[in-house]
Order: sequence, then structure tokens, then C-alpha cells
Amino acid sequence: MKKTRRKINTVFGFTLAETLLAILIMLMAAALMTTGIPAAKNAYEKVVLASNAELLLSTTMTELRNELSLAREVEASAGAPGEGESGIRYRDNTNGLQSRIFLGEDNGQTTIMIEKGSTQRRLISRAASTRDLYVSYTGISCDAGVVTFTGLSVKRTGDGAELASRDELSIRVMSDE
Repeated sequence: MKKTRRKINTVFGFTLAETLLAILIMLMAAALMTTGIPAAKNAYEKVVLASNAELLLSTTMTELRNELSLAREVEASAGAPGEGESGIRYRDNTNGLQSRIFLGEDNGQTTIMIEKGSTQRRLISRAASTRDLYVSYTGISCDAGVVTFTGLSVKRTGDGAELASRDELSIRVMSDE
């Protein structure tokens, strides 16, 4: 019996104060993590959104270059962007169709459209325009075989926030000779 009492008296353990302090430290760490995780998630989403916007702008510029590099009989149409006939008219050298690039409406969203013959479509499909992003421009001109888009920008549907932009994009078109 004396041996048992001696063992009970010599067993080391945590006091109530030490246990409460450990629990308090764990609660503080958990509180920091629960506030930090949403902040990290929001920062991640902003970076992904900016990256998607830059990718969409780059894809749009590539599509415009591909479309207009083989264009003939290019002329700028009168009017402000988004007003019916404004844009750039040209003859597509690959199929000979009269074509046009302009700002138009697609499901209530103003974006860059392309018209070939009698068909109209978005220059960049909805599937490629992730997260409700769309591309627009403020001006378009044609001078001496060079088509210039000014104010190309990627915006978000809803609030119209500009996420990526390019002041100017110039594309040399095929000679009419």
C-alpha cells in the first residue's frame, strides 16, 4: 500500500491552470485561422480573376489579328462603338465573304462581335469568357492598311469593373493590290 501511495504522489501531470492556458492558446490559434482562411480565399480569387482577364484579353487580340491579317477592302464604318453600323468592314480573303467586326449585344451584354455573311457571333465564345467577363473597345479606325483598336478592355458583367486593358492594338491587313 505504501508503494501505491508513493507512486500516486510521484506521478506528474498538468495543473488546472496549465490545461486552461493550453485550451486558450488553441482557441486563439483557431480564431486566427478562421479569419485568415477567408482572406486568403478572397486574395486567391482576385488573382485568378485578374489572370483570367489577362488571358481573355490576349486571346481576343490573337483572334483579332488572325481575323484581320487576311482581310481585304478594309474600311471603318461610321458611328460610335455600339451604334448599329459602327465597326470595321472587310472582305475575308479565305472565303470571300463580306465581314464586319463591331460592338454588339449578346444576351444583354455589349461585347466584340463578328459578322460573316449573314451570321453573327461573339468573337470569343461564352465558354472562353470565364466568370462573366467580356471584351470591349472605345474606338476603331483604319488608315493605310492598318486597323487600330483603342481602349481594348476586359470588364466584368454586373459592376462593369475593368480588370485588364490595352491602350491600343494595331493590325496590318493584307494589301488590296
